[in-house]
Amino acid sequence: MFAQVEGAVRSVRKKVAGSPPVSKPPVETGPATGIADTKSSLRRGAELVQSILTSVAIVVGGGYALYQSFIHRETAPIIDLTQEVTSRRVSSDYQWVHVEAIVHNIGKVAVTLPNAKILMQQILPLGAGTGEAVAQRKSPFSGSSRIVQWAPLCQFEHTIDFYLEPTEFDFVTFDAFIPAGVRTVKVFSFVPNPEKPKEGWQRTSIYDFPKEDGNADTQAGGNPDVHPLCPGN
Repeated sequence: MFAQVEGAVRSVRKKVAGSPPVSKPPVETGPATGIADTKSSLRRGAELVQSILTSVAIVVGGGYALYQSFIHRETAPIIDLTQEVTSRRVSSDYQWVHVEAIVHNIGKVAVTLPNAKILMQQILPLGAGTGEAVAQRKSPFSGSSRIVQWAPLCQFEHTIDFYLEPTEFDFVTFDAFIPAGVRTVKVFSFVPNPEKPKEGWQRTSIYDFPKEDGNADTQAGGNPDVHPLCPGN
């Protein structure tokens, strides 16, 4: 009996061993899975592009800052402009005014300065336009200007043709005879930048004329028939 059972078991093993292998059915990728993979790829690509653009922006910004801070500063002209104003009473009608603008090259490169401008304006006594506006409690400013347009006394524009090496300096001088009744003036000096003519270096001073003894009448108002004597007039 045992021999019959053993023979039956051997027969079953042979059949199993001779049977073809069972293959697993393929896993189908549905439309939803394909779309998800596509979105994931696009997201990774967008993140990569954003990272690259951020890196480029940092490099460009850093390079521009370096250029502005060191390279451009080393090659751009830099001028220190100062001015001194002095005066003397020369007659009952006039006081002599001397303006000296000091142009100092404090940059790293030589610079050529073709011209300079000096403007003198009357503050006190108030001129007609400004005085009337203030008396009527109206704004003396014109349009969007933030600076009062004081009454002009003298304007000096001169060709200087300065060539200044680093640390060198030169002077722009200006003389005028101002009516004795003028008590306070505004002096404005300007030297254009040769690389940007509409820009440049400037200096403004407010100068009070000294009050002479026995000069109270002329200091209060002055002779209206006395006009400024300026270079070129």
